[in-house]
Amino acid sequence: MYVDETHNLSRYDMIIGRDLMSELGIDIKFSTGEILWDNASIPLRDVTCLDEEHIDKLENEIFFMEDPDTIDAERIQQIVSAKYSPADLQVEVEKLNLSETDKIQLYNLLSKYNSLFDGTLGVWKSEPVHLELKPDAKPYHSKPYPVPYSQERK
Repeated sequence: MYVDETHNLSRYDMIIGRDLMSELGIDIKFSTGEILWDNASIPLRDVTCLDEEHIDKLENEIFFMEDPDTIDAERIQQIVSAKYSPADLQVEVEKLNLSETDKIQLYNLLSKYNSLFDGTLGVWKSEPVHLELKPDAKPYHSKPYPVPYSQERK
């Protein structure tokens, strides 16, 4: 799966299949407007994010999408060559436009998880996911989704 974090105009952060979501234990609850996964709750995006105002930007994004392999290589290189250093939480909190009470609360929260800001890269601590493919499974490639009739003129 490829997730492109550089574009925030599209309607979806990622697209994955029902089988993978089932295997990973991802539960989409339309009744409450949230996605539940591994004791975390993520709100579903607003359905109006593809209104007339944003549709042209989305189409532009799709047509000029960059090659994922190139982006991945560049992203990995940026991560490897980055200079990580511990964050001074007090300084970072003071930069924010918050009330003094909110700054204290935020600083206390960040301090509770101080190890996340120590300037080192962490290790993924989740169980590996094993996907069993059908023995006769073959890669499938299809044409891109068609442009909706209502948008053809644009």
